Amino acid sequence: ILYNCTDENIFRNAETDLRITGEVSTSSRTEYTVGEEALSVSWTTEDKNGLSTTKQPVVLCYQAIAAGKQAEFVAQGNALGKEEKNEVYAYYPYQESSLSYPYAPLPYIFGQNYHNDLLDPAIDFMYAKSEILDNAVNFRFTHLFAFLKINIRTELLKGAQGLLVSSNETISYLDNENTPACYDLQADTLSGEKYNYLWYYIPEEVISQQETVTCYIAILPTSADNKISFFIYDKNNNTDRGLLERNAS
Repeated sequence: ILYNCTDENIFRNAETDLRITGEVSTSSRTEYTVGEEALSVSWTTEDKNGLSTTKQPVVLCYQAIAAGKQAEFVAQGNALGKEEKNEVYAYYPYQESSLSYPYAPLPYIFGQNYHNDLLDPAIDFMYAKSEILDNAVNFRFTHLFAFLKINIRTELLKGAQGLLVSSNETISYLDNENTPACYDLQADTLSGEKYNYLWYYIPEEVISQQETVTCYIAILPTSADNKISFFIYDKNNNTDRGLLERNAS
């Protein structure tokens, strides 16, 4: 079961009164839903987005001042210019980085951690492109990742550190030797060393105290017939205990 988003979000730059709106695409290449179990996302007042243009290559930080499916964002420092028809690129979540337009830093997903039966916002990544028209920018955000949802009885995890998630296709990445993993917003491509597996860690106290755990695991999107396998990763670093195998669809 994978992650889906259908929210509409509104941003406003208080300094220049440039109206910036955003909508999360419900038909993007990363949308995988099963029945009524698709998840929706709302903004919080801690959420920050990065905006940049060819003329303002240093990423500008915008932060929400209200929570909800619709929220207003204001510049945290320098604000976006108002030049008509200027292309603007955006990504979430904003993080300080040496990268500038058109590159955006990506979250670390090669080793992920259990997050209290919830999806961890820190491993999400969305991006969008638009242009300034009539003093406004209208974004349509796309999710880069899909999210696997798996419920596990903890009796199956006794003596485990977590899971090894293996795939027939690429699902994760790491930094290149000399450059950090990043997303080229202009070319719509990912740069980094790509892998067909990743690790997911579950604390020992969670395994010992709960009857079940719900894990949300971020992966790069794959074809519908890709086979994904889950193995127990035990305290002796063995991964020969198979747990589940399924198609991505």
